[in-house]
Amino acid sequence: MKYADFTRSAAVSSWGRVYTPAGKEIDSYLQLEGKNVAVVKNDIHYLAIQDMLRAFGIKPVFREVGGHEDVFRLIDDDKVDAGVVSRFFGLLYETRYSVAPTNLLFNPVELRFAAPKGASGELLAALDRHIEALKADKGSFYYRSLKKWTGSLRPRLLPAWLKWLAFSLLVAVCLVVAHNLVLHVRVKSRSARLEEEACERVRADEARKSTETLVDEQDYLTEHTKRLIAKLEKKMTQLEESKQALERQVVERRQAEELVRESEERFRTIFDTVSDAIFLQDIDTGLIVDMNRVTCDMFGYDRGELRSLSLEKLCTDGLFPYTPGNMKESTAKVRAGEPQFFEWKIRDREGKTFWVEILMKLVRLGTADRMLVVIRGIQARKTAEEALNNERLKLKTLSDNAPFGMVLIDKEGRYTYMNSKFRDMFGYDLNDIPDGKTWFRRAYPDDRLRRDAITAWKEEISGLRQGEKKLKVFAVTCADGSQKVVNFIPLKLASGDQLVTCEDITELKILERQLHQSQKMEAIGSLAGGIAHDFNNILTTLMGYAGLLQMEMDKHSPLGLYVDQIISASQKAANLTRGLLAFSRQQPIVLDPVSINDTIRSTEKLLKRLLTEDVDFRVSLEPESMVIMADATQIDQILFNLVANARDAMPKGGRLLIATSKSDIDESFIRAQGYGKPGAYVMVIVSDTGAGMDEATKEKIFDPFFSTKEVGRGTGLGLSTVYGIVKQHDGFINVYSEPGKGTTFRIYFPLVASEVPREERPEPRTHRGTETILVAEDNTDLRRLVTKVLTKHGYRTIEAVDGEDAIDKYGTNKGIDLIIVDSVMPRKNGREVYEEVRKVDPGIAFLFTSGHTKDTILNRGIADSEFDFLPKPVAPFELLQVVRKVLDRKKTV
Repeated sequence: MKYADFTRSAAVSSWGRVYTPAGKEIDSYLQLEGKNVAVVKNDIHYLAIQDMLRAFGIKPVFREVGGHEDVFRLIDDDKVDAGVVSRFFGLLYETRYSVAPTNLLFNPVELRFAAPKGASGELLAALDRHIEALKADKGSFYYRSLKKWTGSLRPRLLPAWLKWLAFSLLVAVCLVVAHNLVLHVRVKSRSARLEEEACERVRADEARKSTETLVDEQDYLTEHTKRLIAKLEKKMTQLEESKQALERQVVERRQAEELVRESEERFRTIFDTVSDAIFLQDIDTGLIVDMNRVTCDMFGYDRGELRSLSLEKLCTDGLFPYTPGNMKESTAKVRAGEPQFFEWKIRDREGKTFWVEILMKLVRLGTADRMLVVIRGIQARKTAEEALNNERLKLKTLSDNAPFGMVLIDKEGRYTYMNSKFRDMFGYDLNDIPDGKTWFRRAYPDDRLRRDAITAWKEEISGLRQGEKKLKVFAVTCADGSQKVVNFIPLKLASGDQLVTCEDITELKILERQLHQSQKMEAIGSLAGGIAHDFNNILTTLMGYAGLLQMEMDKHSPLGLYVDQIISASQKAANLTRGLLAFSRQQPIVLDPVSINDTIRSTEKLLKRLLTEDVDFRVSLEPESMVIMADATQIDQILFNLVANARDAMPKGGRLLIATSKSDIDESFIRAQGYGKPGAYVMVIVSDTGAGMDEATKEKIFDPFFSTKEVGRGTGLGLSTVYGIVKQHDGFINVYSEPGKGTTFRIYFPLVASEVPREERPEPRTHRGTETILVAEDNTDLRRLVTKVLTKHGYRTIEAVDGEDAIDKYGTNKGIDLIIVDSVMPRKNGREVYEEVRKVDPGIAFLFTSGHTKDTILNRGIADSEFDFLPKPVAPFELLQVVRKVLDRKKTV
């Protein structure tokens, strides 16, 4: 259109036509629904029929090819149900192929002459005049050429049987008509002859017969002729009725054939559109003889290729039972009349395997037996089942290996599932507790506890909403009779069932009680340490001045006895503070190898003096020597305190036993007792037959200042001191007691060896000095005491009231040899003084004093090797000895 002009008149019109295989009839576009139709790709008639059928909602299956001859080849090979070509092409080539034209013509395409645009107007006008003149003359060569090359529309081809029926009917009608004509001619000829004979008889017998006789003869002949004509008409009527009956039979047969054809089309449509693959297999050869379209799509073969295959050849060559051999066994059962239905692995043309569901049965079609095979693809279902099974396996694995118990309870209260952890935890199986009633009866044998548990379950748990969960703690009796504290967490599921998870928190509860006890003891220990620190300052002052007084007095002075009592009382007070520090684990101890048996033997006589005569005291020691790392003095203190308590618990006499033995602590011991570390231990047993204690008293016996004695008869620090000393020695203490049945203490110390190494210690010596010493102490009395002791023994002293003052005094005084500093002071503490002075003089000597332990200074960031430490309370002699030692070491360095 862009580059050419065209004539107004079309030279010729090209129509599209639908062809079918010979013997198949399609006389309506509606019959193309679902049919395979061959078309030429991008052909104008293909596009036109595609649009037309889409507009009417008709959906054939188009098969695109390269040319019109390819369309005819597919029709000739019966690979398609119909094809679309140009009418011109069909008229020229339809005789070369076994194809039949239909009356379905469409989309006339007019062909016109063209010339270059704007350059040949006169030529196109001349062509229009000649074309219109040729079209006006029906006898022109235009029409003769069209008739020669294109022909005319051919009549619809009738089926062969209908042609034969019509031909037979025509022959019968012709025979009837010919017979009637022959009869008519014969009647006419006979009538003529009869007339001639009558004339002759009339002439011959004119004399003998009268006119009446001739009239009678003529009437007879006329009547005879009428009868013949009536018979002929009756015969013609019968023939007409026979013809009409034959026509009705033809119509009925055509209608029946139409119904059969429609039924076959419906069957074929259903057969081809079902989602399952369906095919028939020959019993004898095993080959596929017919199949639906889904079979081709499922396996990737066309119909011709499938006719050379069998079900056995489509089987996968996998493991048992998915092999051709196993399929042959199933086929043999079908031949024997036994239908088969099973799942199978099968493969397509590309070799890809997939899961199917197969139904095979024997059917009778006409005179032949066929095997009907229906195959349904179930790969998606199998994949889903496999995924579901994997999820179930995961859930089962998680459930079986879960660190907590799980039980599933349905809406009727029946126990439908429990994991292995639940069975291990309680010792019950589904047979033991099939429902909730049985569970409550077994888990809570006590009626009162059972009623409480059931009430709590009904009120707080059974009414949970979907997805809601609530934690509840119950004490449960297990199958072996043991008690466990359990966290129950029920969860309401969408199905109405309840999933209950169970966590054994028995050990956790024990640890919580131990933690609470430890925290309580830690808090009380901190309080006791603070009290001991302040008290030590007072005792140091008291003991110091008493010591100075003792040094000044004459040995024979009567006042000496009073001074001795003061020093003795101060020493007892110092022991009291050591007990407080031991409880708070702040008492410094020196651990040396100690034979526990020797320690007990050395104190045995003293222990007997603590007891009354009505107490039967016995000692039973392990024959083998056992060595522990301990402070022997504190071990003695443990024994004195325990024996004193046992004596007070037996006012009317009794038996007291001290024994030793070896003991190995393992995991089972730790689980049973709730404390300890694995290893070898020395066990010291102190057992009496006194009044005993109840549970409430046992929980408080290690608390400082707790006492069951009358007011004024005890400090309440005895057992708390024992507890602190044992903990400082990395040991454990256990007490068993019942009212009226006595008390037994078991103390465990780590065993280190069997023999005590011998070590000789030189006797300490003290000397006077002349060095300058800075004394930094915030307690005035104590500072004055230390200054006086040092000054009295030749030393020059400088006093500082706090840390800041100590730094100032050091800066204004030269030649200081030693700084004695309290570790805890206002403004600046001992560590801060140490750091400031060391910046100026790294080599100066420091001596720390404190009512706390040495660990207090270590925790403040000073290394153990950088300082000396003197705990309070301290006697003058001990102070002088340590000061001389520090100064002499400095001179040596």
